[in-house]
Amino acid sequence: MNKKYVLPTLTKVPNRNKKLKKIENTIYILILIIIIINIIGFYLGGKVFTSFFNPNTNNTISLYDKYKSNFDEKKYLSIQNTVTDYAIRSIHGYNLHFLYIKNPNTTKNTVILVHDLGGSVWSVMEYSYMYLDKGFNVVILDSRNHGKSGGKDVSYGYYEKDDLDNLVTWVYENKNKNEGIIGIHGIGLGADTALMQTEYNEKNHRVKFYIIDSPYDTLSNYFKYETSSYYGINKTVLNKIPLIKKCLLNTALFYTNKYGTTFKSNFSIYDVSTLSDSKNNTAPIMFICGDLDTDTPKSICEALYNNTKAPKELYISHNAVHCNSFDKNKIEYMKKVNNFIDSNNLISNDKLSSDTKLQ
Repeated sequence: MNKKYVLPTLTKVPNRNKKLKKIENTIYILILIIIIINIIGFYLGGKVFTSFFNPNTNNTISLYDKYKSNFDEKKYLSIQNTVTDYAIRSIHGYNLHFLYIKNPNTTKNTVILVHDLGGSVWSVMEYSYMYLDKGFNVVILDSRNHGKSGGKDVSYGYYEKDDLDNLVTWVYENKNKNEGIIGIHGIGLGADTALMQTEYNEKNHRVKFYIIDSPYDTLSNYFKYETSSYYGINKTVLNKIPLIKKCLLNTALFYTNKYGTTFKSNFSIYDVSTLSDSKNNTAPIMFICGDLDTDTPKSICEALYNNTKAPKELYISHNAVHCNSFDKNKIEYMKKVNNFIDSNNLISNDKLSSDTKLQ
């Protein structure tokens, strides 16, 4: 009997090529999304970097007229013949401009004044008079990318500390001659710069005291706070959602830092810290902060104060905001600084007599 031949039933096999293609497309999409996120991130990071690290501070026009009412122009004109313009070369390849004010009485005691962000030699000229009265020569620095000094950007102390240390060396070698006292008084950005310079000072102890007015603790913390304030994030609903706000600010910090380190300034925001740089300081140090300061609140000053083992003093100025303590409580401010200098024996015996003080 002949059997009828039956064709075998074909089992349908899944199309593996389609699955592989789908996975491959998914990977491509993910890579594209990552690329787009990074392009947007670097673009926005560049915008933020420009706002914070390339502000319009390198003024070609003197800020004398802007600040002359603050520093009492009449008093300045009475000492103008003792003021000399200088420039030295930064190790980073640009000129550093500063004023040297010779005390009416011969002395080798010198205080270096360092201004805040956006300032110049003229914005801190008013501080010079109390040091001239106290028996110091005064040096006032135009910080990197400020006033007549060079530099392509502001690094919030990272490169500025090198410039300040250069200036300390200049004072020591050209004016101090290993005699008398060198002190540094910094305000805002100048305070941050001075705190970071303390790390260098531990090698040679040329600076004998520091006055630190309104400093930050770490640049990353300061950046996040200022970003939140500058872009109004702290006034939006995000301020009530801490986790999302934190993620947003950390992302902004990440891309701003990456843009800066990759394309612009060759330093990491995460490496800039007054807390770490000043922890080994041994020179007497005075911290000053306004009790109404919201930019660098008094808690930061207190943390820095507790962070140092050197002879120290903390002055919280009543009703003062950021970098406003001198203007708000001038008499008390000067008294506190003078007492700090006297109590730590931070001036040699050639200080001015009372009849030669500035009127």
